[in-house]
Amino acid sequence: MQLKLIVIIIISIGVTLFALQNVEPVTVSLAIWHFDGSLSLMLLIVFGLGVLIAGLLSSPALIRNQWRVGQANRRITQLECMIAERDKRIAALNAAIAGSSAVDANAFDNPNIAVMDQTHA
Repeated sequence: MQLKLIVIIIISIGVTLFALQNVEPVTVSLAIWHFDGSLSLMLLIVFGLGVLIAGLLSSPALIRNQWRVGQANRRITQLECMIAERDKRIAALNAAIAGSSAVDANAFDNPNIAVMDQTHA
């Protein structure tokens, strides 16, 4: 981003210096209009119009990219919530498994229950 800004500043300085060194009066004709002024003024106006047109042409792409970034950020938030919910479910299932394992271990400590389990099998 900074490199782009530096290049734009260098080009702007170059155009300004070129325009200031060319002060001869000129007439610019466009269809039915005629504009009289110094060459430097006409060059600066044309450069400004070029910058304006380039900005307007690049605006849809910038807006589209910002929209996509917004969508991606919303999707990331949604996926992070889904991961948090999944982690909660995993923790709850692990706790349930640990609880049932403790009950099974206690059942085998009691010989009456262990014999009863074998007879039903």
